[in-house]
Amino acid sequence: MNMNSLLSVALQMTEGEAQLNHFALKYKLLVRSNQIAFEELRRLKCL
Repeated sequence: MNMNSLLSVALQMTEGEAQLNHFALKYKLLVRSNQIAFEELRRLKCL
């Protein structure tokens, strides 16, 4: 499953709960996914 698929699923799951539009939700998900990726990279570099 690629990143776009994951974002689509996450958007569908959160759209009903949040009062944000599609672009705002997608932006929030992209920011969070980047944070997670950098945390993982940082963790792997320390090992």
